[in-house]
Amino acid sequence: MFRSGRKKQPSLTTVEESVDTIVGAGTYFSGKLTAEGMLRVDGRVDGEIEVNGNIYLGESSVINADIICNNMTVAGVVNGMVTLSGKLHMAPTGKVFGDISVSNLVISDGAIFKGNCKMAGEQGETPGGGGGSDEV
Repeated sequence: MFRSGRKKQPSLTTVEESVDTIVGAGTYFSGKLTAEGMLRVDGRVDGEIEVNGNIYLGESSVINADIICNNMTVAGVVNGMVTLSGKLHMAPTGKVFGDISVSNLVISDGAIFKGNCKMAGEQGETPGGGGGSDEV
């Protein structure tokens, strides 16, 4: 009866979709991690991560890897290059040290980003392709 008419927008800061692969807290993975669907990491990964889907990096995650995926939320620490076809959301506890290439970027108050950022242009440019970069 008293609805405001606004629909709740899905947020990448909460894991609302089902998780297909989990690297749990206390787990260490070294090498190339390839997955389909939703990947959640609360442990440590060294090497490469390539996901045909989305990634959620929990507060306890430590990632020393280059990452390729669709969308990603970072609440932990990333050291490496990040290439996304969609949105990078940095939660207040998130830290990214490395260059990023994204279509959309959200940096929450308290998050830390050190590196270069390349964003897709309005003429259909995809992340990682042509154009200049801006250092933050």
